[in-house]
Amino acid sequence: MNKIKFFIHKNNIKLDESFAYIGKNGITDNKKESDGKTPSGKFELGLAFGMHKKEEIKIPLNIKYIQITSDLYWIDDINSIYYNRLVDIKKVNRDWNSAEHLIDYPMQYEYAIEIKFNKENISGNRKCNFSAL
Repeated sequence: MNKIKFFIHKNNIKLDESFAYIGKNGITDNKKESDGKTPSGKFELGLAFGMHKKEEIKIPLNIKYIQITSDLYWIDDINSIYYNRLVDIKKVNRDWNSAEHLIDYPMQYEYAIEIKFNKENISGNRKCNFSAL
C-alpha cells in the first residue's frame, strides 16, 4: 500500500498534514478511470467520511461527515447516473455494475475525505480519491 504526506491548505496557509493512501499505481498528471492512480495537484476537499461516529473523532462541526455503513457505495460505473457519487442503496434504484463497497475497506476508509478532482462528474475522470484525514 502506497502512502504519501498529505497537506491541507487554506489561502496558501498550511492548516494540517497527515499521511494518505494513494493509488496502487502511484500518482499521475493524466488521471483516467480505473487506472489505479491518484491525480497530482491541488484540489478542493469535499465530503469527510469514515468508520467512526462524528462524535468519536476530532472534526470541525461545519464539515459534513458521514459514518460509513453497509448501505454506502461509491459508484465507479461510467454508465450509471450515480457515477462518481456516494450512494445509499436504500435510497436509490441500483443501475450500476461496478462500485466500491466502502465498509469492505475498514483500514483504507477509517478516516477519509473526498478530493474534488472531477467536480463535473465527466465520465472517464475519477471524481475523487480518498485520503486520510
